[in-house]
Amino acid sequence: QLMAGGGSGNCVFSAGGGDVDKVDVVIDCLLERLEIAGGIVESVTPVLARRVWQHMVSVIRKSSPDILIFPSSRGRSESLLTTAARLAKSNVKIVMELSTLYPNVALDIDAIVSPSHYALRHDSVQHFLRSPRPVLSTTLFPTVLFHEE
Repeated sequence: QLMAGGGSGNCVFSAGGGDVDKVDVVIDCLLERLEIAGGIVESVTPVLARRVWQHMVSVIRKSSPDILIFPSSRGRSESLLTTAARLAKSNVKIVMELSTLYPNVALDIDAIVSPSHYALRHDSVQHFLRSPRPVLSTTLFPTVLFHEE
């Protein structure tokens, strides 16, 4: 088990033996603590969780991106990244590159970059696009460049 916090502010999870499981436990705890705080970073408890949120938001604010692009990993880190980006800069455009199928339907993104028609038309991606969200259904297909010697 992993416990974060003190008193009634504990996040208690059972985790398997893998490092990915342990990271997911921490991410779930951070997201839960932010939700309990009503999305207000300064109200997050315990202090360690608040400091992590403050640091992530600060880093994104300092870089001040207009567009944040990340590959779809189907991992919990996607939710952490997109949430921190929205907290840091509400008008940032968040773009997910479909490097895998079955995207996380809970993500708050603005656009998708698809590597192929197959990926775009896959049932899991179509389900993602139909789920309720203010997503801008932008699809970009990469061009193939040949270098002649």
